[in-house]
Amino acid sequence: MAKSLCKYRSAEIAERFPQICQIIGTPKYVCTSCARAASDKGHLCKPLAIKKMDKRTDEVTLPVLGEDVPQREPAALEKDKVSGKKQAKQMKSLKKLAKKKAKRLKQAMKAARRYDKVLDKVRESLQSS
Repeated sequence: MAKSLCKYRSAEIAERFPQICQIIGTPKYVCTSCARAASDKGHLCKPLAIKKMDKRTDEVTLPVLGEDVPQREPAALEKDKVSGKKQAKQMKSLKKLAKKKAKRLKQAMKAARRYDKVLDKVRESLQSS
């Protein structure tokens, strides 16, 4: 597999400029991570296919992630039930993590208040002496 364009260093780009021009000559894919374009999937780290060029307007339309949802068939509806269960499980996990985070923040605030009290006592003792 060829090295992805995303991994090239600037020195390598200068050395291999003709090869890179050939790779990006007619781009068919765009990297969703770094927005580089190439003619082959293998040259990008996270490729996404570019839709065909509109000949009337000469514009390239890029797909929006999550936009093109195909028509659902009855078999796909069964998969949605499974994904619904998966989604519920993820929500439960997120709620649990949020609760744990709140608890840790509360503990940290309590420790900070204790630390402030000790600092105040030390300051008072230094001022009185």
